[in-house]
Amino acid sequence: MGSLDKTNGSEVRRQIKFVDVTNSTPTQIENVYNDNYGKKGWRIIQVITINSKIYIVAEKETIE
Repeated sequence: MGSLDKTNGSEVRRQIKFVDVTNSTPTQIENVYNDNYGKKGWRIIQVITINSKIYIVAEKETIE
């Protein structure tokens, strides 16, 4: 997703991932995220609750 004034806007691809962290403590969430997702370029966008389940919404941008 780019804007009209950028030449590489159409080359950017965004991936969205929902990670279920319902039964995890804040320390466990931080460790799992850093070890598995943070090192691979994912960033946390938002934390949401759906029907008493807690999810992290993460995003990763790649240029093709």
